[in-house]
Amino acid sequence: METTTNKVKTVAKKAVSTASNSAKKVGKSVADNPKQTLYIVGGILAIYLGYRSVKAINNFFNGDGDVDNTINFGYKIDQTKLSIGTEQARNYAAQLLTAFNHNAFGSATDEGTIYQIFKKINPEDFKLIFNEFGQKNYAVIFDGSPPANWFGGNVSEKQDLIWWLKAELNSILDYDVYKQVKSIVTQAGSVF
Repeated sequence: METTTNKVKTVAKKAVSTASNSAKKVGKSVADNPKQTLYIVGGILAIYLGYRSVKAINNFFNGDGDVDNTINFGYKIDQTKLSIGTEQARNYAAQLLTAFNHNAFGSATDEGTIYQIFKKINPEDFKLIFNEFGQKNYAVIFDGSPPANWFGGNVSEKQDLIWWLKAELNSILDYDVYKQVKSIVTQAGSVF
């Protein structure tokens, strides 16, 4: 009867033998077809570099690249500190979504609108706007809301207002707006 140690040694020898044979076959194939191998390796490298480039560009233009997916489901609001009502908060939430989706082609966030709203509100107002905004579908491909029924709606995730702000504003390119938004959001008790 074979012991466990012997079984492990047998399996290990078979694995080494199989790996060695596979390496020899690959080496022979590469030696016999160097041009095709170069094309395949070059194609894989091009795809990888393209992916990394798109990701780096997206991170540069969409903030610090550390947008987290945690969703706050609402703030408790001190009604005595509000300077706006629920209807105005709902309007600001709609204006912010429109500013994030500035045009039909998915480009250019309207930072001016965001800045004007955040200049008018206090931290308690932000909490009310946050609650009214709720969660909206965000599609990275379109850099904002996805078109209706695009790919059956599977290209987006529901995100809250803070997530949208982090994704749409860049701390360098949108410095003044980013600074104003960060000040209000931080005073409201959230990390930005």
